Amino acid sequence: MMKKLDAFVKEKKPSFDVVHVLPTTVLGQNPLASTTQELCTGSNAVLLDYLLGRMQPGEGLPAATVHIDDVAAANVNFLNCSSFPPGRYRLVGATPVDWPDAGRIVKKEFPWVADLVFPPLAPASSEFAAPGLDPEWQAESIRYITFEEQVKDTVRCYLGLLLMTRSPTRYDRPRPRHPLWAENQETSELII
Repeated sequence: MMKKLDAFVKEKKPSFDVVHVLPTTVLGQNPLASTTQELCTGSNAVLLDYLLGRMQPGEGLPAATVHIDDVAAANVNFLNCSSFPPGRYRLVGATPVDWPDAGRIVKKEFPWVADLVFPPLAPASSEFAAPGLDPEWQAESIRYITFEEQVKDTVRCYLGLLLMTRSPTRYDRPRPRHPLWAENQETSELII
């Protein structure tokens, strides 16, 4: 796709500049998702599949992520063409990705449901990185959201959808009773 766009620009010489914004793996809430299955599509699937124990053995994890709000802010900032010359810019989050940290973040931030929803995690490492692009851009006008905040935001959205829809996770272990939850046997509604 970029080769075709580059050929178009070279041939037609349009009166506008072309800037390619290439985010790494994008994490964060998805307001369009109405079920956990819908949230577990796209790049959020990388994080959620890891946390839910659905990663295949030997499956690599991205070495870099970026929050969806950072992608939106970058796209708005790139409209100011005087600040950014035409070219390819990679969006990379504020902190390096340490995948085992994701499990620790969930246990720390969501202790009441961490063991009920998420299985024990297998060891993981980042096995592939985003492609190198020239120039790599880190905008001073964007305060990139940390990996910890990306995990919390994505998991918060997942748990909210799980409670709203009562859609089952693909992690097929029976859910133990929890003292904070009561279940209405007649309607199968989750009452918090």
